[in-house]
Amino acid sequence: MSVQLYPDLAQQLGLSPEQEQAVYDILAQQQLDVSAVSVVMGADGQISEQTQRERDEIWRRHNADLAAYLGPATWRRFQEYETTLEARREVSSFGMLLGIEGKPLTDSQKGPLLKDMLVEQQRRAQEQQLRTYPNMDQRAKIEAAIQNLKGREASYQRIMNSARVYLTPAQLQMIQESMTRGIQNERTELNAQLARLNGGR
Repeated sequence: MSVQLYPDLAQQLGLSPEQEQAVYDILAQQQLDVSAVSVVMGADGQISEQTQRERDEIWRRHNADLAAYLGPATWRRFQEYETTLEARREVSSFGMLLGIEGKPLTDSQKGPLLKDMLVEQQRRAQEQQLRTYPNMDQRAKIEAAIQNLKGREASYQRIMNSARVYLTPAQLQMIQESMTRGIQNERTELNAQLARLNGGR
């Protein structure tokens, strides 16, 4: 676990360096334990209920450990923080990309970008929820994921339109190119999965 996976964690929760490392250790062990669970697939090609129950129990146990370590107030802030992780990770990723290219994000740019990302993250989550239903088979999941990509493209465009106010043209171009590459890579992979599924008929 690292600051790349949990950007601004210490700042948002008011943790000391020692506390921050302790939280990372708990989260890292959680991931290791989940990864160690033997995955059993059901007849429908989905993860079996037994495997999912084992994973859920690991998450529950480690979350209880983390809640006990942080205390009630800080645990609530952590839960709120988790809802913003997708957007924070994207901003962090773009910040690293721009920094490498010598066009780093300033603090005055990170705030508005994160705000725009959070608005769109919530909007995409609501849209994606409308495309899901219980017991979706693999084909339906892939087709829904492809539709979600179209929604993300529109979402990214709204972010870029808003960001023109506070990002430089060079920064905008680089972020736009990064977003486009990510979408293209995911679409290629999803289409390949769908082709393999169709070929298996």
